Amino acid sequence: NLELKDLDIAGLARIDYIYLSPSIPYLLTGKLALNKVRIIRPRITCERSTPPEQAVTDSAPVLDKPPDNSLDKALDKPKEDVPSAAKGSLHLVIKSLKIRSGEIYFIDHISDSRSVTVMLKNIDLNLRNLYTYPVDVVADFQLNGLLPWQSGEPDGKIYLDGWLNSYKKDILASLKIENIDAIAFYPYYSTWVDLEKARIDKAKLNFSSKIQGKNNDISAQCH
Repeated sequence: NLELKDLDIAGLARIDYIYLSPSIPYLLTGKLALNKVRIIRPRITCERSTPPEQAVTDSAPVLDKPPDNSLDKALDKPKEDVPSAAKGSLHLVIKSLKIRSGEIYFIDHISDSRSVTVMLKNIDLNLRNLYTYPVDVVADFQLNGLLPWQSGEPDGKIYLDGWLNSYKKDILASLKIENIDAIAFYPYYSTWVDLEKARIDKAKLNFSSKIQGKNNDISAQCH
């Protein structure tokens, strides 16, 4: 077993504690497998900067353009068979993954003068039977967390639970997001809505989705 404490990855993440329990039989077959993974209080920062040529003022944010050697070349590149493409992939198995008290900071610099900052805290994640290669196994997952707002509004809440069979491409999941402070995301829709003229001081959003899929045919009822 392996224990890590006070892990600091500069500019990306800080983690108070990690516990890893490897599976020896899987290692003998050339696969990296972990029976248990426990992660306590990971704090991850994701920051997105808009390139100068794409930065806009009083306009909608522009999506990043793929690098010249990504999408265009990928379309011209002959397709490889799935088995050969998968040969170089990492065969990873995680039987049980638990994350407690996680935090994610997302900062989106839309322009020099405007940015959106979102924090997701108290993240708890339970995940069972994660395989990065095709195998007929059902993976179960449950996630919940809170979104605090600088405006002092009640915390937003996020719930996600369900299961996935990536081999058969079957899924059943439920997603709920409650008490979203829409004012915090105003830079994204400022082109279409003038909050001052509309005399809007507060706006709450709720979202829910029931996701069902069988054999890669997915339907999602969203409200």
